[in-house]
Amino acid sequence: MVVFNPEEISYRDLLKLFWRSHDAFSNPGFTQYRNVVFTIGDEQAKAAAESVAEIERSTKRAVATDVEPITNFFPAEDYHQKYYLRGISFLMDDIGERYRSEADFVSSLASARLNGYLGGYGTMAKFKEELPSFGLSGETEIKLTALVGSRLKK
Repeated sequence: MVVFNPEEISYRDLLKLFWRSHDAFSNPGFTQYRNVVFTIGDEQAKAAAESVAEIERSTKRAVATDVEPITNFFPAEDYHQKYYLRGISFLMDDIGERYRSEADFVSSLASARLNGYLGGYGTMAKFKEELPSFGLSGETEIKLTALVGSRLKK
């Protein structure tokens, strides 16, 4: 689920970001793991359908990612939330005490940003700009900077 402010970024721009970071032609087929863009309302449905058509037109391949209106939303199991971040014990030890509950951790913008960088998304310049805002110890910042640098796409 992506919560966004349409005054800052449009839905169409979010779709462009999504397609750049997603394999549109692969879909495992299992309901819980399938690739899908859920839409809210006619405007989002139209924009998503047009984005699929554009990809298919430009690649001459069928997009396997489904587009559907959302009916119910169920968050993934806890162990799937912030997947890359959870695998870094020194970082989890440092940030873990900031969150009173699992829900606070999962909904945190800081944990989402860190998870993205650890997944290889973003730039080193943006990471270094944001790093002080995460409130990490100096030792954790040093280790994390090296780790993120090794994971970001060049």
